[in-house]
Amino acid sequence: PVSALVHSSTLVTAGVYILIRFRGCFCGFWSVYLLRVAGFTVIWAGVIGFNCMDLKKLVAFSTISQLGLIIVRLGCGAVKVCFFHLVVHAFFKALMFLCVGIVIFFRGGVQDFRLISGLWYKVPVSLSWLVVCSFSLIGLPFISGFYSKDLLLEMYYLGGGVVRRMVILVLGVMFTSAYVLRFLWKLCCVEDFYVFRSSYEDGVYNMLPLFILGVFSVWVSYFLQMHMVDFCNYLVL
Repeated sequence: PVSALVHSSTLVTAGVYILIRFRGCFCGFWSVYLLRVAGFTVIWAGVIGFNCMDLKKLVAFSTISQLGLIIVRLGCGAVKVCFFHLVVHAFFKALMFLCVGIVIFFRGGVQDFRLISGLWYKVPVSLSWLVVCSFSLIGLPFISGFYSKDLLLEMYYLGGGVVRRMVILVLGVMFTSAYVLRFLWKLCCVEDFYVFRSSYEDGVYNMLPLFILGVFSVWVSYFLQMHMVDFCNYLVL
């Protein structure tokens, strides 16, 4: 729960919020510098995440990659889109940390996903919500992450962004999809000789937060952009 709060919407994202509030200070050289650092962060976090075998670290590096993606658009002046993705990211990333925490607790503290498998039959509810938030992180169409991430890329393309920076953004999205699908496949495949359902999924204190965050991870972006008139020029439903 602490990691879900810190990585999704408080300490880690506080730096992005500060940059949004002081956006008027970034122009000329500092805007280019911000773009280059953010682009490097997107690629670096994607490469590290693809080679990371620790569940908690993998989700943490995915947060760094998403923040880099947000700051790239902030450097181009799309402040509202940055804040939009920051809010949407808070929901599905908090859900992801809670689901990963349940999996780690269920396995007795083991965080290496190479040692975890067959969770469809052991923690089916938690893994189902983990799949939902992972698809939102990837940007699967018609889930919350799709509306905000596609808006980031679409506005950069329509705004006449530099081609090499566009390539960097697309590579960052591809790296995210690659390592998320890899760890989901490993968690879902059956390699154990025993099958049992976890008792950790019986408590309402575990399932109620997952359900609330899961519903928001699917629908919050759709309802938010419906009430933001500025986005209607970029995203057609």
